[in-house]
Amino acid sequence: MAKEDLIKAFLRGECSEKELQELRFWMSLPENKEEAESLFKMKWEEISGEELITGFDKETVFDGIQARVRELDGKGQVTRIKDREAYGYPRKKRSLRGAKIFFGLALIFLIGYFVIPAPSISTDPAIEQITRVAPRGYRNTITLMDGSTATLNSESSITYAKDFGKENRIIYLTGEAFFRVAHDETKPFVVISKDLKTTALGTSFNVNAYEENNEAISLATGKVKVELNTSQNADTPGEEMILTPGEQAVWTGLTSGLTKREFDFREILSWKNNVIYFNNTELKSMITVLEKWYDVQISVEGDTDRLTDNGTGKFKNESLENVLRSLGFTMGFTYQINEKKITLRLTEEKND
Repeated sequence: MAKEDLIKAFLRGECSEKELQELRFWMSLPENKEEAESLFKMKWEEISGEELITGFDKETVFDGIQARVRELDGKGQVTRIKDREAYGYPRKKRSLRGAKIFFGLALIFLIGYFVIPAPSISTDPAIEQITRVAPRGYRNTITLMDGSTATLNSESSITYAKDFGKENRIIYLTGEAFFRVAHDETKPFVVISKDLKTTALGTSFNVNAYEENNEAISLATGKVKVELNTSQNADTPGEEMILTPGEQAVWTGLTSGLTKREFDFREILSWKNNVIYFNNTELKSMITVLEKWYDVQISVEGDTDRLTDNGTGKFKNESLENVLRSLGFTMGFTYQINEKKITLRLTEEKND
């Protein structure tokens, strides 16, 4: 969904939970602040049909917003904007309707930071936490206080203590990230993801914990220990393994458990160098990658049984149109691009 449509749906209270998370990710980048404010104002004008208020006292409103947020329930749920009461707006002569519009708009500007909940993690509430994200369509490299780096793939986030490296080095991951760990024998580097816990001293490894995938830990250098995250699997017996470079631990759930196998470095790690690498990959998996990589929505028409067809390709810093043109030629599909919405039309047979 285009950002304009997403914001309009949010203002109407029609966003799904996944769309709220997408909006929160996008708003969290400082470089998007001005565009976000402009789009919110424009869409609010379309919906309300009233002129927005300008020249407000930002500090007064900010204090009011924080107080209002503290009143929200613990789940971080929000009500539709039009149902909210005006709260914390400046003490200037304005109509009640105008104040409500202004407050609703001001609250929206900050809602991604205060209200829409981040993934649930088990941390000490007394310790201030930092969350860094890579929104859909972006990748982001973060240098941590100990000198380690975390490269986040699209639609991913990490959370860690503000004093990271002082007492311990624990990171909570949602999505996918490549970690290059600074050596410190006294403080193991721990990544807690969906169902797994990965421990390293000085090494580099990839963690793929997207919801739609089996969770996988892929070791590039050094040595790591991978084990079940007992806080998420309290009723499951402990299971762990040691990885050496080129090995991957895959968690497929309780039925198959934790398994070890070798992996293709190019296929698993190319993303961090802005390379899309498909190696005998199913079309439905390609679609998932391209949607995240280019921040688009892809729908399929025609013979959907062909979503299990396999294809191969390597693309570095290529436009989406070039990628689709190349894959379409080899895999036998056509495509239509309409801004952020892409339609693939699958023919009955794949090209030879």
